[in-house]
Amino acid sequence: MIRKVFMLIIVIFLFIYISWNFYLKAVRYDPLKDLGIKTAGTNETGIINVTSYKPGWSGDIYEKNLFSPFRSYAEPRPVLPSDIPLPPPRKPELALKGIVLNQFGEYVAYLEIDKSKPMPMRKGDKIEGVELFDISERKVMIKWNAETINLSLDKIKTISNPRTTR
Repeated sequence: MIRKVFMLIIVIFLFIYISWNFYLKAVRYDPLKDLGIKTAGTNETGIINVTSYKPGWSGDIYEKNLFSPFRSYAEPRPVLPSDIPLPPPRKPELALKGIVLNQFGEYVAYLEIDKSKPMPMRKGDKIEGVELFDISERKVMIKWNAETINLSLDKIKTISNPRTTR
């Protein structure tokens, strides 16, 4: 029982100290007291003249509208100097996977660009800057930028008659 009373007394004294400290430092706080305002004295009307302070606002703040709620932060755009030449674009890795004849009698080439899934392309199709402008039974002509690339199926073995047994 004595411990409870002792702890209660400590809590009460702590509350009184915190309240007294709050009153002195927050309620009775005078921000101009520490700055040492020099007053010129009182005039006939009883008003104190403060001569050492002037308004903190300048004409620039009003002219440029610096603290307007309608202003927002704008990310600065990166500036590319025009003197530095841009590196040439990287040539894509091209692989011809096959050529088929569709039901309309047109050749369709299956091209793999940068090791992606092979895409069917007909004459005149353009994918990722690669344009197919000529196709035959075993060869394909591709235009990339101003460069012409020839791809063929000559290295691929074909089965002449798959139904024969060995």
